[in-house]
Amino acid sequence: NQSLVNTIKQKYRIKNTTGYSLRALVEFDDIVDVISHLMIGSEGTLGFISHITHKTVAVSPFKSVSLIVLNSLADAGIAVQRLKSIQTKQQALIGAAELIDYLALKAICNEPGMPKSLQTLTCDSVALLVQVEANGFDQLMQSVHLVSEQLANLDLASPIQFSQDKLQIQQYWQMRKAIFPAVGANRPAGTTALIEDVAFPIDRLPEALVDLHSLLTRYEYSDAVIYGHALDGNLHFIFSQAFATQQQINRYEAFMRDVVNLVVDKYQGSLKAEHGTGRNMAPFVEQEWGPLLYDVMKRIKSLFDERGILNPDVMITKDQRLFVKNIKPLIAGNELIDKCIECGFCERQCPSKNITFTPRQRIVGHREIMAQEHNLLSVDDKTALFKKLKSTQQTYEYQGIDTCAGCGLCETSCPVGINTGDLIRQQRKLQHKSSLI
Repeated sequence: NQSLVNTIKQKYRIKNTTGYSLRALVEFDDIVDVISHLMIGSEGTLGFISHITHKTVAVSPFKSVSLIVLNSLADAGIAVQRLKSIQTKQQALIGAAELIDYLALKAICNEPGMPKSLQTLTCDSVALLVQVEANGFDQLMQSVHLVSEQLANLDLASPIQFSQDKLQIQQYWQMRKAIFPAVGANRPAGTTALIEDVAFPIDRLPEALVDLHSLLTRYEYSDAVIYGHALDGNLHFIFSQAFATQQQINRYEAFMRDVVNLVVDKYQGSLKAEHGTGRNMAPFVEQEWGPLLYDVMKRIKSLFDERGILNPDVMITKDQRLFVKNIKPLIAGNELIDKCIECGFCERQCPSKNITFTPRQRIVGHREIMAQEHNLLSVDDKTALFKKLKSTQQTYEYQGIDTCAGCGLCETSCPVGINTGDLIRQQRKLQHKSSLI
């Protein structure tokens, strides 16, 4: 069906990971290639991957980076369009153009190496972290000059300055990586830091940026930040959301439906650009791809998993309200860990990560115990819940408490400075007091 082939090709002109990778059906002839490319990004709904070989790309030896601050979202969008044009014409190798809005800049302005000018930004300020790359120094300087020249007439907060200093470049990228956890740590206790991942066509990016910001404002997500890989039209936005009341859930539901309509219907964008579809976006896969191509996805799922037992409701679902069901609570009540957004940056440092729990799992386990204790207060017949709580506590004692080294290595890579060892020492102290009573 040539019409469907054309739709698939059109959808992948920008980043798109919504649903199954249908491009595999039109880009490959060998069935093994088709299957392997369908499997990538299928989120365990078609099978599991036991072994992966990564293909690496060459790294340019010369790099220069600039944090370019503009005075409006619209001008930032225009700047990205110009950078994309330079890249497309191969006039310069632009490795990245990361958009960072005002609240995101505010969250990371005190990170090492950040310009002092970030302390005096206005609420309309937005930055582009631009990295230019080359195989030689002269070529690098030519590209730096070209980029500076193309953006010079925009509404800049300060003159463009590029740096080749390796430490400065490293600090800029560490700052970029710290945005999500830093913003998440500032959320109100008991709320969840949610991150979404959409893509817009570059030729409509300026207006799409303004519309997305307006939508967040209309739903009163006053702490929401927008950032992302702007050169690909790929934007992430983070916002804190409470799910304690039906009113809060209704607000979230209405907001997400408007996000979908904005991205899909108005801009023909992607609801997922690089993250997984998951259960949050599964109800909207058909809206993005249309009924015919969604039916193709359902047939693919059925071919691999006829009984529907592999990761049910991820990607393919009949439940149009799935994204507001089975919501995970995020219990607050321990200031040692309330800032944790469960990002997992800490896990690679932990001595017990291959034995029992990681720091993230220790925090999640402790929150589960707090949640069960909270539930005990709201029911009359406490027998079943009390039995469940005791079982959880017994499991957690060895997995979480007894096997933690308390070394604090987790804190060295935690963006918000949480030392899970402090939590475990607190729990050991409480255990000791209990044993003395």
